[in-house]
Amino acid sequence: MARSAPPSWSRILGVTSCLAVARAAAGGYGASLFSTYKPYAVRLPLSLLALVGVGAIVLLFGGLLFVRRHWTTQVMRLRGALEQALENQLLIEELQRPYGGLSPLTPALTELLTQRHRQRAEFLRMDQERQQRVANKTDALERTAAKFRVQATRDALTGLYNKRALDQCLDEIVQSCIDQRAPVCLLMIDVDDFKLLNDTLGHPAGDSLLKSIGQLIRSSLKDDEQGFRCGGDEFVVVMPRATREQGEAMARRLRDLVDGLTKSLAVARKPRLSVGVSTFSERVGITTGAALLADADQRLYEAKFERKLSPQPVPPMGPPSKEGRAA
Repeated sequence: MARSAPPSWSRILGVTSCLAVARAAAGGYGASLFSTYKPYAVRLPLSLLALVGVGAIVLLFGGLLFVRRHWTTQVMRLRGALEQALENQLLIEELQRPYGGLSPLTPALTELLTQRHRQRAEFLRMDQERQQRVANKTDALERTAAKFRVQATRDALTGLYNKRALDQCLDEIVQSCIDQRAPVCLLMIDVDDFKLLNDTLGHPAGDSLLKSIGQLIRSSLKDDEQGFRCGGDEFVVVMPRATREQGEAMARRLRDLVDGLTKSLAVARKPRLSVGVSTFSERVGITTGAALLADADQRLYEAKFERKLSPQPVPPMGPPSKEGRAA
């Protein structure tokens, strides 16, 4: 059983005052009854009037105190509890406590808050799902964009960068090496007798050779070196911070690898590489990517001309047939 609250000082003071005034009024009224009799006169003692006044004041004060405790204070308590519940700083079950005259409202308020929390939780769940869908679509778009960027800058057959990528980055590479006072080497590569291979063995054989050359170039590059296919059977290798000697060593390596690769091809003249090697440090006028590329192209033309002066030997066509020996 719940214990009753102890009486407050205001109640004690009020009851004591009423008792004192009542005692005084009773004494004065009793004395007036035994005083000299005056017919047709009713006299109320002053103490009784004081008792009535004090009683009225006590009733008024008690009524105000009741209103304050039963309504005003409870309104403030309930308001604070609702604000904390809305901010998730107070459990909804805490609203079940008594709130004086407002207690009949707490079940409805609890139900409203519960519905609000459910709706908010559902909204958060839907918002998370929406964000997840947006993130998934964004990832898909980014992957698609990355795929398109790769397709825009990569050669599909060889896996090397294409001519567009070369045009975009060559000037930047050359300028960076100039700023660092470092050399840069560029190799212009062309496949000799490639048309003969296509005419003899077909275009699939030519595509297979180009793909293999692209793999050889990629496997020969260092971290900061890049290879490009500029269309057809032309390739470019850019070697930042590489000297001419290093570029010529790369050219010899690629020529030897391709010679070994085409040794088994059944064509009259085996495809071979002609390479033009250029560095911007060799000539004062070479300070841009376009100038470096033009110089390498000129050196490639000279290398092709020298190779024509000393053509590769034509392999024997095999033993004569029986019909030839009989003739």
